[in-house]
Amino acid sequence: MKIYSYNINEMLDATYAEWMGLISKGKRMLIERYRKISDKKLCLAGDILSREAIYEKCGINPVDVKFDNSEFGKPYVVNNIDVHFNISHSGDYVICAIDDKPIGVDIEKITNINMDTTRYFCTSNELKYIFDNSPQNILQRFFRIWTLKEAYFKNIGTGLNDLKSVEFFIDKNGGVICNKEGYSFETVNKIDLYMISICKRVD
Repeated sequence: MKIYSYNINEMLDATYAEWMGLISKGKRMLIERYRKISDKKLCLAGDILSREAIYEKCGINPVDVKFDNSEFGKPYVVNNIDVHFNISHSGDYVICAIDDKPIGVDIEKITNINMDTTRYFCTSNELKYIFDNSPQNILQRFFRIWTLKEAYFKNIGTGLNDLKSVEFFIDKNGGVICNKEGYSFETVNKIDLYMISICKRVD
C-alpha cells in the first residue's frame, strides 16, 4: 500500500491546462461544471494523482488509464489489471491510496465542528473515547473516528449508511480495533492539521 498527496496551491495555471488535456472528456465536463476553482483543482488533482499512482505500480501510461464508477460512485480501473485505489480530498489536499486489495482512504482538515452532532453517528464507546480524555485533543480524537468510518465505507463502496454499524476502539498504544473482521486500519500523520485514515482488506 502506498499513499500519494498533493497540495492544490502548487498547481500553476500552466499545470492546470496541461492536466486538463490528459483526462477523459467526461471528467473535463464534470470539472468545468464546478464554480469554485479550488473544487476544479481538487477534482483534477485526484484524477491525475490516481493515474500517476497506477503508472508507478503497474507501468501503464497515465493517459491510457481508464476509470469508471461503481453503482455507489466508487471509482475503479477499467483496464485489465489487478489494482485498487481510492482518493479523498479536504481543504487544500488530495490524497490517493493504492494497493493490491480493496482500499479506502479519507482525509479531513481538522476544524471546529458542532460536537453535539457526534451522537448521531458515533457509538457510546466511541463517544467515551472522544469526550472522556483530555479536552485539548477532542477534535483530533473525533476526526480520527470519523476518518476511520469514512475509510471503511469507502473501502466497501456502499456510500455512508448506518454509521454506527461500524465501531472503533483505540487501545492505550494508539492501535485501532474494529468490530468488522477482514480489515486493517491505520491513521497516519502525513500532513499537519489534517487527519488521514486508511482501511485495507486483509483476507
